[in-house]
Parts: sequence; C-alpha cells; structure tokens
Amino acid sequence: MISELKRLKGRAEEKYALVHDEKQKQQLKLEIQIAENLIEYVEMYYDDVINNSIEHKHMDETIDKVAKT
Repeated sequence: MISELKRLKGRAEEKYALVHDEKQKQQLKLEIQIAENLIEYVEMYYDDVINNSIEHKHMDETIDKVAKT
C-alpha cells in the first residue's frame, strides 16, 4: 500500500518537473500533497495497529500469569 502511494507520488513529482502549464502544475502539486497525506495516514494507522497488538499481547501474558497463580 505505502509503496504504491510512494510510486504515485514519485510519478507526479516527475511530471511536475516537466510541466509548464500552471493549471497542470497545480493539479500535480495537489496529487503530490494527497499522496503525502495518505502515506502519513497509513504509516500512523499501521503504527497504531502494531502498538495495539503489542499491548494486547502483553495484556494476554499478564492475564495468563495472574490466572496461573
């Protein structure tokens, strides 16, 4: 997912460097910004998912220890 977004962003950046029309530049700038925002959001989402799974694993381990005592 992130690699696809990075590729889209890279393509838009390449096109941006070649375009001279101001409307096209604005459109490409918007595409770049959207891709950057999506990359940031997805990275934050996966960080949260990983953190939550680690927390749940620790909770499960704690519950198991308490249950065995």
